[in-house]
Amino acid sequence: MQVVHSARYHIDIGPHVFPTQKYRLVHDRLKEAAVIRPGDVVEPQPAAWDELALVHTGEYLTKIREGALSREELAQLQLPWSPEMVEGFRLMTGGTIDAACLPLVIQEAAGLPLEPSFAEQKAIMLRCNGLFYACKDGAEARRFNRLLIDAGLIHGL
Repeated sequence: MQVVHSARYHIDIGPHVFPTQKYRLVHDRLKEAAVIRPGDVVEPQPAAWDELALVHTGEYLTKIREGALSREELAQLQLPWSPEMVEGFRLMTGGTIDAACLPLVIQEAAGLPLEPSFAEQKAIMLRCNGLFYACKDGAEARRFNRLLIDAGLIHGL
């Protein structure tokens, strides 16, 4: 089993409902249970600022990058700002992006033919420059989800 993980996911954000040490604990438990081996772990890259700009305003990203958030914005964020916090969450976000692409990458690297749903996902990714949900105002995502529902792969949507 391939997993995306980094020891750098652990950042000091003080007492919080979202403790980042949970990532290390899950990783350690998977190793102890022999679910994963060291070679199964993929080290993520931080999300690029232009990737983050797909879901955040430029103004917000500048404030995050420069530590220029107002008291109200910091209260809403519920995290103490630090360069380590910014880079840690960029890394976690990059890991999420990597994990979403991992099955497609592994199948292609192994020379396996892509299962039809992965082939369609890849076609959408290429056609939409990686903007799955934003492509054509969400029409591509809705069409793809409808294909999965009709194939009986998704229930309850």
